[in-house]
Amino acid sequence: LHVFDLIAWRKANVTARYHCRQEQNIERTLWKLGTLPPGLLAFYGLTEPLDRRWHVLGLGYDVNIDNRLIETAAVIHYMGT
Repeated sequence: LHVFDLIAWRKANVTARYHCRQEQNIERTLWKLGTLPPGLLAFYGLTEPLDRRWHVLGLGYDVNIDNRLIETAAVIHYMGT
């Protein structure tokens, strides 16, 4: 889950950083496919983890999740079967 502060995004010039990484790989010598690598590089050093109480992961396979966390979470992430 990603939450973006668009003011901070503009201040850090993230779009230009992203496009720069894409241009550096124009001949696909750094990575073969996908947009994840330039995204990871563009956001390097600019991210912070979300508090576990805000984003509950593991529903569907983690049986130890407290129901109170689920009930109060802003986002629940079902990852099981």
